[in-house]
Amino acid sequence: MKINFPQITRRYTAVKKISLVIIILATLISGIVFNITSEYINKRKILGVQSVEGVRQENENQQKVWKEDLNYWLNFKQKYPDYNYTYLKLADLYSKLNQAEESQKMWLKYEKEKGRSGF
Repeated sequence: MKINFPQITRRYTAVKKISLVIIILATLISGIVFNITSEYINKRKILGVQSVEGVRQENENQQKVWKEDLNYWLNFKQKYPDYNYTYLKLADLYSKLNQAEESQKMWLKYEKEKGRSGF
């Protein structure tokens, strides 16, 4: 006499479970890799993350150029005192160099001289 035990059918076999775990892990790993690479790419696009030194050097160079222009226009004003455009240039350069009071003075001188010339 042979005894037949009832068989319990399983939904997932061991191979299917391992395959499911591998698929889930692969999805997680690919998501992590995608996030890391996208962060790296975005950092390169954001100003200041890697280019702070270059921007700082460029700003220092620009300040130097503005100071040279300022000296040029101050000397020009001494040579040609009747040339009113120099007041406008000086006002612009002083404002670029964050010297608001001097800029305002030059602007007022320009307005005053412009009124005298009849334009």
